[in-house]
Amino acid sequence: MLDGRVIRRILLAYGAINPWESQHGFAALVDRYTEIGFDEIVVYAPKAHELPVFDQVMARLDDYR
Repeated sequence: MLDGRVIRRILLAYGAINPWESQHGFAALVDRYTEIGFDEIVVYAPKAHELPVFDQVMARLDDYR
């Protein structure tokens, strides 16, 4: 907190973990970066062939919060 404001830590994640490879891949990415203090993670939009995993993750999004 800073002067009553919550400081958010946002990460633009792009690297070794492909969040759309599988639900497990997405969970691993979330776990990795929340462990070091990030509140929000921004990932690239899924490509057409990655949409099934995206849909699965979105259906369970609250599980990752």
